[in-house]
Amino acid sequence: MGSFQFKRFTVQQEKAAMRVGTDGVLLGAWAAGASCDTILDIGTGTGLIALMLAQRFSQAQIDAIDIDPGAVADATINFSASPWGKRLKVAEYDAAKLVGRGKKYDLLVCNPPFYAEGPATTNVSRDLARDARHLPHTLLLDMLIGNGTEAASLCVILPVKEGMDMLVESVRRGLYCRRRTSVSSHTGEAAIRLMLEFCILPCSCAIDQLVIGGATVESFSEACKELTRDFYLALK
Repeated sequence: MGSFQFKRFTVQQEKAAMRVGTDGVLLGAWAAGASCDTILDIGTGTGLIALMLAQRFSQAQIDAIDIDPGAVADATINFSASPWGKRLKVAEYDAAKLVGRGKKYDLLVCNPPFYAEGPATTNVSRDLARDARHLPHTLLLDMLIGNGTEAASLCVILPVKEGMDMLVESVRRGLYCRRRTSVSSHTGEAAIRLMLEFCILPCSCAIDQLVIGGATVESFSEACKELTRDFYLALK
């Protein structure tokens, strides 16, 4: 699959290890901040989430980083071809080297790797993108503290166990969870993902659920369609 067409942009994905998937689209549509003048997309991959946020937040300046040169190559092409190229920047960078350095961001967002031990494949770039040892979830919390503005938030999507572990780690760091959305494939089934928004300032936590509803965009639940309607071509 060379490209994926959305309503207002196209994602080329020939070199990035991780291609367009439902997790990324859900997070890009769900991630929010009261004031998003500056955004950092950590582990951007093809640049999908950064592009979605550029569409949603018309004034935001968005920086994207990834450790994989193939991902950076794809994201560079995708940013340049989009209507928001002047507001999007991508760089090959190790997130661990950025903690507490550089400018501050209103919103940090990441669709992080989540295999604790690393999947065993022969695709080195894909393993790198999926292995949490290269981008620990605790590092993302540290980046919120070190690289976020006072009112900043961090939005992620994770499997349920890893998401619950991250909630525990956030409390240990004195952070707060502002939103927690459990994502399930079908009504009545157990959640398969958690979308979480962490922040520095004290807040209450809004807890809700999202049912995807089907394997194709056309079979999504009404709630999922409403969330992603501005992006998927198949949704009118």
